[in-house]
Amino acid sequence: MVSRQDVCTIVPAAGRGSRLGGDRPKVFTHITKDDTIWDILTSKLKKQADNHILVLNPDSKKEYGDMVSKDVQIFCQASPVGMGDAIFQGKDFWRKFSSILVVWGDQVHVSDATLNSVVERLCDKDKKLVLPLVGQENPYVEYIFENDKLVQIKQSREGDQTSPGGLSDIGVFGLSTDGLINSWEKYLSEVKVGAETGEINFLPFLCFLSTNEGWDVDSFVINDVDESRGINTPEDLEYFRNKYKK
Repeated sequence: MVSRQDVCTIVPAAGRGSRLGGDRPKVFTHITKDDTIWDILTSKLKKQADNHILVLNPDSKKEYGDMVSKDVQIFCQASPVGMGDAIFQGKDFWRKFSSILVVWGDQVHVSDATLNSVVERLCDKDKKLVLPLVGQENPYVEYIFENDKLVQIKQSREGDQTSPGGLSDIGVFGLSTDGLINSWEKYLSEVKVGAETGEINFLPFLCFLSTNEGWDVDSFVINDVDESRGINTPEDLEYFRNKYKK
């Protein structure tokens, strides 16, 4: 297990929250009267690590940067070309640590127990990927393994057909940093943009790490499907607002 000083958390949140119908970035949307998604998420992440990165678009940094505490590093993604690009905006900072803990900026309901399990499974070993997964009735993405290798991630948004009951991620990923930047550059030299989104997707990069770069994939299954539910629509937002009221 790595120490909290060896882990850097990363929250990619460079979107503009337009699908929620609001006037601010999704990560700064209020869930309760006093707490935004960012407040709730960082309260959990600060239990796991001492170093943190938030990735915003330049306009959001200018307008909302003062809502972020001084112990969080803010990096900017100028163009919305994919989550991987957002993560690697902060590479000159996070490369100093042995591991990164990546959490999508709308995964407000990820549990302390799950985050703690990811950090516990990280170690000083090179080339380690930790994946909490959950079975879903109709998964938005589906992880396919063969002989302990992560060989494919089907994505509905790119036109893939997923299987009922398939394993999906919860927007949380633990990775060792040694060699990660070089692997990303190799991946960029070979990858094609997504068929539907036109983005350079981050999830296929995880398959690349496993099948091409020889990374060890440590996956484990959680039981609470709500941990995988991001806040992507007004209905999602209302669901979690009601849940946090209770």
